[in-house]
Amino acid sequence: MALLDTLGDLLARASYALGLENADRFPRGHAHPYTRWNKAYFDIPSDYKAERMETIICAAIANTPYVFGEIRNPTARMQRALLAIIEARLRRADAPADLVALLIKAYRQPHTPDIVPGLRATIAANAGFDANIQTHAVLAYLGDAPAGFGVIEAHG
Repeated sequence: MALLDTLGDLLARASYALGLENADRFPRGHAHPYTRWNKAYFDIPSDYKAERMETIICAAIANTPYVFGEIRNPTARMQRALLAIIEARLRRADAPADLVALLIKAYRQPHTPDIVPGLRATIAANAGFDANIQTHAVLAYLGDAPAGFGVIEAHG
């Protein structure tokens, strides 16, 4: 049995290295070692470079923002893709509470990088409240964020 386990491990490593499997994380040594995604939602061959993987994920977020919920510890670029969708929906007077809830969930993960200073503290300060109150608090915070973040002038 030990031989079969060893052969299985070797075959799994070879198929991953050859790109025959879908990746669910960046390659070893990447700047974001804790970022993981559900590979059922992202068709990313395991032999792609990290930059290309992140580009594919960001494009998926731009097309279907709900896939952001399938990412643990999203990178800054992935978060910016979601924030752009939130901003666009606010400009159309469409309530993006569902997308803000995904952002809140991401920021509750310890290894998610902070791209909007103070956002994690705002989320933590409102953690004891109802989900709708948390969402509105985050929207208000993003609305007051400096314009350099591209978020969110149309709120109000």
